[in-house]
Formats: sequence, C-alpha cells, structure tokens
Amino acid sequence: MLLFGSVTQLEILFDSSTILMDGTFSTTPPFFDQVFTIHALKYETSFPCIFGVLPDRKRTTYQHLFKILKGLAVSIVTIFDRRNACADGTTLY
Repeated sequence: MLLFGSVTQLEILFDSSTILMDGTFSTTPPFFDQVFTIHALKYETSFPCIFGVLPDRKRTTYQHLFKILKGLAVSIVTIFDRRNACADGTTLY
C-alpha cells in the first residue's frame, strides 16, 4: 500500500465531518489492484485529500488504511472521526 497526501490535505480531511471515497480497478500500476481516493467535503466543495494504491480489495486492507490515517491524525494532534462517509454513492456512516 502506498498513500499520498500533504499535511494540508490531511488537516482538511481530519477537519471534515463528511468524507467521500472511491476506487478504480482498471487503471492501476503494476503490482497493485486498486487506485483509491479519499475526498473531504468542506465549504460545500470536495477536496481530494488522499491518493493511494492498494494491493487488494480485502476488508483488512481498508482497515489498515484507516488505522494509518488515525495514526497520522494523532501525530498532528487531532482526531480522525469519520462521522459521515460515502463510498460509490452509498452512505456508510
């Protein structure tokens, strides 16, 4: 798993009460199964915050991704509380 995002993008993500997630499987680099993005809704605008390439589509992979993000939130002295999450048009929380 490789994740890309700046400190500013992380701050926007962690400050947002709504996140949007999507993945694509048809345009992935070799050795990866999915390109995954996380956007944050803020000021009525969607901001791209995290870009990742994931090795598979397993639940444990997504859990690991969010564990990493929660750890990053702690490192910049905030929390990552996904109050509202939407993936592929489906509300998750």
